[in-house]
Amino acid sequence: MAKKDKYLVGLDIGSTKTSVLIAEVDGELVKFLALGAAESKGLRKGLIVNLDSTVSSIRRAVEEGLLLEGGVLQAGLRGQVYSQGDFSFGREHGFHVITSEEIHRSGAASVARVLKKFRGKPVYFTLDIDVVDPAFAPGTGTPQVGGLSSAQILDLVRCLKGQNLVGCDLVEVSPPYDNGEITSLLAANLLYEMICLF
Repeated sequence: MAKKDKYLVGLDIGSTKTSVLIAEVDGELVKFLALGAAESKGLRKGLIVNLDSTVSSIRRAVEEGLLLEGGVLQAGLRGQVYSQGDFSFGREHGFHVITSEEIHRSGAASVARVLKKFRGKPVYFTLDIDVVDPAFAPGTGTPQVGGLSSAQILDLVRCLKGQNLVGCDLVEVSPPYDNGEITSLLAANLLYEMICLF
């Protein structure tokens, strides 16, 4: 990333409040914003890959004008939603939306096809652990059945190899709900895989 170029590339998934994270990218301090247009002056819009079971945080970022048209890939969506239009909202705004059901049918290939369009562009990757089925990751505050297996989520993370990642996170692990610490074990392995992508 050239010194003069700044990109908005991140979201605090799971939050409904504006937040700002200052991080160093290629020796430069860059603001990663979550749902806040006020702090976005001077930053370019960016791309995000979001593995999550719900849609609300990304929707708010689009409503604030923070993401590039066609620059959102949401994979693993399923379950209860806040309104009938939650899934259609993303498609109407150029999101690449891949439900858990589609991943169960076609595997990681459906995600890999979309990621080809993101090559060479700065991408922020966020993974909400509730994308994984509670049979494999019960330690979250928002468990939803029908999610991905631990093997499937590892495959999806590995699909990001070769992307121009500028940051990543893994959120929503809740130790009090983590029976046998299997969620923590999976999260630690996923974070290791994510670090290996850089």
